[in-house]
Amino acid sequence: MRISTQQIQQTAINALLRQQAELSNTQNQLALGKRVITPSDDPVASANLLNLEQELEVTKQYQFNANMAKSRLGQEETALTAVTNQIHRVRELAIQASNATYTDEDRKMISAEARHILDELFDMANSKDSNNEYLFSGYKGDIKPFDYDGLNYIYNGDDGQRSLKIGASRTIADGDPGSKVFMNIRTGNGTFRAYDDPANIGAGVINGGTVTDNALYDRLDYTISFANNSAGDLVYLVNDDSAVIQPAWVQPPTGLPDDAPLFVSESSINFGRGVSVSISGTPDVSDTFKIVPSPNQDFFTTLESFADALEAGTMTVESQAKFNNAMNRTLYDIDLALDNFLNVRAEIGARLNAIESQESINDDFKIQIESFISTIQDLDYAEAISRFNLQQAGLQAAQQSYVQIQGLSLFNYL
Repeated sequence: MRISTQQIQQTAINALLRQQAELSNTQNQLALGKRVITPSDDPVASANLLNLEQELEVTKQYQFNANMAKSRLGQEETALTAVTNQIHRVRELAIQASNATYTDEDRKMISAEARHILDELFDMANSKDSNNEYLFSGYKGDIKPFDYDGLNYIYNGDDGQRSLKIGASRTIADGDPGSKVFMNIRTGNGTFRAYDDPANIGAGVINGGTVTDNALYDRLDYTISFANNSAGDLVYLVNDDSAVIQPAWVQPPTGLPDDAPLFVSESSINFGRGVSVSISGTPDVSDTFKIVPSPNQDFFTTLESFADALEAGTMTVESQAKFNNAMNRTLYDIDLALDNFLNVRAEIGARLNAIESQESINDDFKIQIESFISTIQDLDYAEAISRFNLQQAGLQAAQQSYVQIQGLSLFNYL
């Protein structure tokens, strides 16, 4: 077989170039500390690395989401802690104001503090997070959640609860809507609300009442009214929406005053619907008291009603009774509002604990992925340096031999 001089030259150059490329690749591996730099280095390993790196990026995103949720929940917890402290203060003020030794001027001073607290709570309800989004607007983070039109407190947000994915199978809510925190708060004793008719002129004061039998309670509206029997004694009757149910609510009642029980101040008024209340003082024969299923009310209105009651004055028997009824309602409503805020804070605490637990899981998973990546990708320096030295020696030998061979020519001997 004839081998031309050009073929010899080209074969030697190709060999030199191949060895130079191998040496350069090894040099890059040593410089980067990686065994697999391009997919051609190890196609199977490259595919595995791609999958692992994707999982690593997803896990990092989960950690980022967890940090975002933790930050936002922490800011919400800070705001609600301040709100709770202020509610405790409002409760103290309500108890102080109920003291019979306080004058109307004293109560006006308490009212001024109550309205100052109301302004603070309103500002806290419109708090923003570190991203300049409102904490309590639900999905509408760019909308101011609460406004006041001079008569009513208005919620502009929605009931949405934003969630972030913090793990492959775990999603966490990063806040609570203002409707849940500040607006939809039960009043009364949580089951029903007992209150005096604004037109009352007597000295009767009704308490919050209790449910004595949940199975009997039918959630109807009841009215307690008064009359004088034939002996001139004050008696009471209880009506639902359609008829008198006491006296003798089980049987068709006559509704006559002489059938009705005598009214005794502070004695329990029990009727067979699982409801028990008591009225202190002496109501006027024209007075009525209502018992209705507990409605929801925003806490701002509760606090404003409290301040209004403090400013109304107690110079007459009628106004004193209205004030005492208002204080009873206020204390019940404040306690339920406090329970609501504490429940929300407990939920926030549970979510923060869940985030910390998931962050720990994510960190462990991240370490495992990085370990797998290291196993596949990291360079064995001892082997690479040995290979580099061999390749370097091989390239030097090839270069020297090429110098010798390329100088050979038949014309040198003619």
